[in-house]
Order: sequence, then structure tokens, then C-alpha cells
Amino acid sequence: MAEILDIQTVGNLQIIVTDIDPNLGTPLGTDAPIGSIAMASDGSGTFTKIGPLDTDWTIDTNIVIPPITGTVDLDFGPATTESGNAKVTVANLLVTNANFRSFSFLRQENADHRFDDFTVEDISFAIQNIQDNVSFEIAGTAPQNAWGKYQIKYSITISN
Repeated sequence: MAEILDIQTVGNLQIIVTDIDPNLGTPLGTDAPIGSIAMASDGSGTFTKIGPLDTDWTIDTNIVIPPITGTVDLDFGPATTESGNAKVTVANLLVTNANFRSFSFLRQENADHRFDDFTVEDISFAIQNIQDNVSFEIAGTAPQNAWGKYQIKYSITISN
């Protein structure tokens, strides 16, 4: 049986993240109600359960996986000890080095900073240190140093 890494129930169906193709493993197959969806974290695809057997999974083609989104604060420290770097670790079971496609962000105003502060400080953000099916980091860089928390909404596109 493929190892189930995460599971959500929607009505009578399950959305499952498995380590490999849900038809594989020892013993073969993965138990779930007919109509359930499994996403294999090894990049082998997204599958739908079409029959009663644990091996009745069929690979889906042209599946659109919605972006992974969230809001984070990157803390560059107090005004007295400005820093050029900040990072935050985000736990996520779906992002892998193999399925990562793109990262984008939207600047957010907060108690520390307004929109124009991002431009004045020339702050850039990037995704780094992807730990497959565990977490990733979002890093902020301020070439002239910055202080306080800068907030962004991020969006990560992955493939199936």
C-alpha cells in the first residue's frame, strides 16, 4: 500500500496525498471510497478511484491543481539592528523540488510598513530550501538593510 501522507474528507470522498502511485506498494493499492482523489508526492500524478478494488486508481490528465497560497511576515529585526535578510519556514505536504513551477507574491501593508516601503528598501522575495513534502522557506532580501516585519501573500504553482 502506498503510504498516506495526508488525508482530507469531503462528504463521502477522500483527497489523499500518497508517497507513490496509489496502485503500488506492498500490499498493492490504497483503500479509499470510489470517486476519491490521490496526489502522489513522487510526481507520478493525480489519480481518481474508479472501482471497489484498492488498485482501481486511474491517472488523471489535464488536472489543474490550484495554487498553494498563504500570508507570511518576514521579520528583518528591530530598527536598531536592521538586517539585509529575513526568512520564514512554511510547512506544506504538497510542494516538492520536482513539482515546483513558480512563486509569486503580493505586497501587503501592515503596522510596520506601507506599500511604498517595499520599493524604497528594494526588497525582493524568493522561495528556497524546499524539503520535499515537508516545508519550504520564503526569503526576503533588502540590499540596504531593513527593519520590522514585511508582509506578503504568496502563491506557489505546482504540477501534477
